Amino acid sequence: MNTVTRKPLFIEEAASYLRLSKSRLYKLAEQGIIASSKPGRRLTFQIEDLNTYLNSNRRPSKDEIISRAQNFKLK
Repeated sequence: MNTVTRKPLFIEEAASYLRLSKSRLYKLAEQGIIASSKPGRRLTFQIEDLNTYLNSNRRPSKDEIISRAQNFKLK
């Protein structure tokens, strides 16, 4: 099995990646909106979890909405 170990991001790096303030990121982690770990004294984040958060807040484009509406079938 091929497992890849990724370096966790600390709060400063994660906040910069998400373009959020550190305090906002702390709140999101505390609320469980963004997954985090605390091995020891420092809060850490995995890049995959940050990307999941970013994608969960994505709005569909106008074309995607139109396509979904055209493919929608009434039962």
